[in-house]
Amino acid sequence: MKRWTVVAWLVLAGGLWGCGRPELPEPRAQVPPPRVGRSARVGQAPKSNPPRRNAPPSPPAARPSKPNKPPQKKPPTSPAQNPQRHPRFHLPGDLSQLVQEGKRWWERPLERIDMQKVRQAGIRRLEGRHLVLFTDLPAAPDVDELPQVFDQAFPQWCQYFGLSAQEHRPWRMVGYLMKDPRRFRQAGLFPQEELPPFRNGYTRRYEFWMYEQPSAYYRRHLLLHEGTHGFMLTLLRSATPPWYLEGMAEWFGTHRWDGKHLRLGVFPQSREEVPYHGRIKLVREAERTG
Repeated sequence: MKRWTVVAWLVLAGGLWGCGRPELPEPRAQVPPPRVGRSARVGQAPKSNPPRRNAPPSPPAARPSKPNKPPQKKPPTSPAQNPQRHPRFHLPGDLSQLVQEGKRWWERPLERIDMQKVRQAGIRRLEGRHLVLFTDLPAAPDVDELPQVFDQAFPQWCQYFGLSAQEHRPWRMVGYLMKDPRRFRQAGLFPQEELPPFRNGYTRRYEFWMYEQPSAYYRRHLLLHEGTHGFMLTLLRSATPPWYLEGMAEWFGTHRWDGKHLRLGVFPQSREEVPYHGRIKLVREAERTG
């Protein structure tokens, strides 16, 4: 700050000093005094040399002019070649180019999955409009309804961030809900060497991995948390700080679900409403330990 203050004062002082200088006249050539030598005659005025004038500089030689070429028309650029001229183009958010190419980004994880190995490992596939979920949990209502929960979250994400749910209707994620991670490694669904170690869940663009949780509520919470990450990383594609990404994921993860209707971003009224959520406990422990 001090450095910029000094620079600003120097610039201001220099400007004032330059404006206050008087305008000096142009220098003229002085006439040399006559030289009186032996050859000078009495009564003859010495010859004075005419004043020298600064000759104007000769103009530079004119370069041969090049013939004017007619302007060449450039072919129109597509949105993919110049996204700045097309502000509505988002890659791969609106999926327009990928749909034209017959390839969707969320389909790529499914291409490498061997369903025979998946079934042999005892892993089930649950599918909704916006989520394909692989899990080794046994069939149960609070597990099988997870794609439905995810589908109801999608339009609420779109509404909050100002996106069209109809325009982004093809958007999907692939999730892995793991009770026994070894099954997923054997089936090729858990590339642990490619992922950083994580405690509960981790999202990589259109995929997320999550461990089984001790309550149905916190299982849904973590599903919505990781889904929010995937939504923001793929559709918004904004360079946001981690605290904002985590804050929004926690906000949307805190929800109410009555078995048919989902509401995101609620403030819990009691601990019983959000079993094993544990956020208040973590904040109090962090405050106590400093």
